[in-house]
Amino acid sequence: MSGFCGFTGKLDSSADVLSTMMDKVKHRGPDYSRTYMEENATVGLCGLGADYAKEECQNLYSEDGRLITVFDGDIENYAELRKELELAGHLFDDDSDLTLISVLYREHGRSLPKFLQGSFALVVIDTQEGSVFAARDRFGVKPLYYSVSEDRFVFASEIKSLLEFTEIKPTLNNSALEQYLSFQYSVLEETFFSGVYRLMPAQSLIFKEGRVETQSYYSFEFTPEQQNFDDVVSQIDDAVLRAVRPYKKPELKIGSFLSAGVDSSFIAATTKPKVCFTVGYDDYNDKSYSEIEYAKELVEHFDLNHEVKYISPEEYFKALPKALYYMDEPLADPAAIAFYLGCETAAQQVKIAFSGEGPDEFFGGYGIYSEPFALAKLNFIPMSIRRLTSKILSKLPFTIKGMGYLIRAGKTVEERFIGNAHIFSADERRKILKSSTNTSPLDLTRPFYDRARALDDSTKMQHIDIHFWLHGDILHQADRMSMAHSLLIKTPYLSQQLADIASKLPTEYRVTPTKDKVAFRAAALKHLPESFAEREKKAFPVPLKNWLAKEEYRNYIESYFYSETAGKFFNEEELAKLLQQHKEGKTDNSRKIWTILNFLVWHEQYFEIT
Repeated sequence: MSGFCGFTGKLDSSADVLSTMMDKVKHRGPDYSRTYMEENATVGLCGLGADYAKEECQNLYSEDGRLITVFDGDIENYAELRKELELAGHLFDDDSDLTLISVLYREHGRSLPKFLQGSFALVVIDTQEGSVFAARDRFGVKPLYYSVSEDRFVFASEIKSLLEFTEIKPTLNNSALEQYLSFQYSVLEETFFSGVYRLMPAQSLIFKEGRVETQSYYSFEFTPEQQNFDDVVSQIDDAVLRAVRPYKKPELKIGSFLSAGVDSSFIAATTKPKVCFTVGYDDYNDKSYSEIEYAKELVEHFDLNHEVKYISPEEYFKALPKALYYMDEPLADPAAIAFYLGCETAAQQVKIAFSGEGPDEFFGGYGIYSEPFALAKLNFIPMSIRRLTSKILSKLPFTIKGMGYLIRAGKTVEERFIGNAHIFSADERRKILKSSTNTSPLDLTRPFYDRARALDDSTKMQHIDIHFWLHGDILHQADRMSMAHSLLIKTPYLSQQLADIASKLPTEYRVTPTKDKVAFRAAALKHLPESFAEREKKAFPVPLKNWLAKEEYRNYIESYFYSETAGKFFNEEELAKLLQQHKEGKTDNSRKIWTILNFLVWHEQYFEIT
């Protein structure tokens, strides 16, 4: 519900620097602002008012002046925590989240985040200890970035705000580019800007005497247990209803994004939002790309208002630079631009909207999770033969039907799966980049696979997606694309209660050879017609391949691929080969082309436009 920024100490130009930093996060909270400027700290907060929100904070500092606090998010267990703290003898000046955080810090110190339920990013400056404490929610819904400049701690909700600090000069982190080419999003703790770091999900941080120390306060792990199926379904249903209950008030005008998949349909059925928003495409309304007709059936069934946003390719490509500016770092998920435009439409009618992130990762909703069952059919062939076949096929300059299946069959799950997206392999990166650290994507995922070594392959894949893809891609774009339009997104499926239920589900309640989200779909069936509860997932498809075949967009891409900037980072011959193979139809390089294009457009926004 807010954007914040600040730094320890004071500058001669503190007021001007803080004002410029706040301008860069004002879209996160355009309704009110608060500042604190003293010798020990300079801090600003921009707040977003919402119909359901608690009282706005009056001050960023505690009554005794010891603590300066900023916070973004929503504390779901506010009432319970406040009651416990009052029983312990603490007094409250107001009903704001900031006051609760300040009191909770006094009571529990650095254990504070363990007591919070909900989405949050927070910073507490303790002037008595001369320290800064920061924390981020368990799954990475809310962002927090920081840098240390000459023993000064600088922090902000978004990187673009940090870059306005006088002593921080934007310098590209080439290691981030290298890994981005594989993952399609920024995956390292150090961002695309050297010296600028993200606080990772479920981490807290202490800054004292010029040093930063981070630690994890929570870790999601799958620990499957045999349970009664009907009991599990009831638990999921109860947890979903509990998660949406605070927003089911007749006076609240809350919208909901509706793709007509089971996740968004479940929310619409249980919340009856004031209006549902669906995205489609002007020139590709067949059911392989558009779910508008399905969405219309659902809203008619529940008698809901419905707003459809039709996106033309011209509008989509025009939005790309601005969306990437708000993204802070390149993210090559084609759905992000469509969501940006969908949020623009929603923000014209509501301040808050539900979105259905989470069930795919926690309850097994991606089709790729059933791949281990399919690959098991080749287990009778020795792995050495499968490996050799895989290597030979990988080197072919064209694709044929079934080729990908055989390539993947020659690899272990640890080798073939780094997350829902795997754009460039390590070998492909080395060819296309002018400089490389030779750090494999597997070096990043290996520690997480080690923690899941006792689990089956499908569950290992979910584990990787929860710790990489969910916060790196899905939640990052959800936050940035919505906040770009001052739209508050609520993600009820990311409640701790639902995560705890998912962690204990046996594999067959999540994924089978023929079905995904088994238990979750059964819970949705209590509220939805069977045709919606059992609908096959569509991953917010964008007709990107079709658009890239058009000459005007090929020309647009070539203007970036053959630019001076592209020549600094990429081997021009490899870029040309990528385009030519795609144009001739030898192989579908649309996602690889899109990944490089997104980096180049983003680079233009942050390093070339003054």
